[in-house]
Amino acid sequence: MCDFENNFVLCTCAEDTLKNKEVGENIYCWRLQKGIATKSYEIGRYILPTSHIGKGLSNEFVLQHLNASPATCFDFDYTPNEGDYLEIFPFHERAFYLAFIFFQHVWKADHHSGYRFDHVAFKEGKVKPITSKDA
Repeated sequence: MCDFENNFVLCTCAEDTLKNKEVGENIYCWRLQKGIATKSYEIGRYILPTSHIGKGLSNEFVLQHLNASPATCFDFDYTPNEGDYLEIFPFHERAFYLAFIFFQHVWKADHHSGYRFDHVAFKEGKVKPITSKDA
């Protein structure tokens, strides 16, 4: 079971898992992006993030851990920079996602318009739950 009851780790070790189309529906993924430029205004539609994607993953839960202990949320050496953008989503449902921006030295639930900002993917992987047995 993939319930996020205590904490989570954003693992980069899942590249093969993410490319395997046979993975289970309880796999949650993440993508960290760096902002590189502001575009001129474009008109279009995009899907807005939600506040909860299941199994206990919500804006409130993720922000609590990202802002309280950011060093333990990533499995690599990472210091966020202003404008960094994090998305968390179920593997089989990319249109249903949580979105966070690092702004004024804290993570906030927010999103960037793909029509207004250019981003480059920095890291991605699998969200690994830390259960009471692991804690």
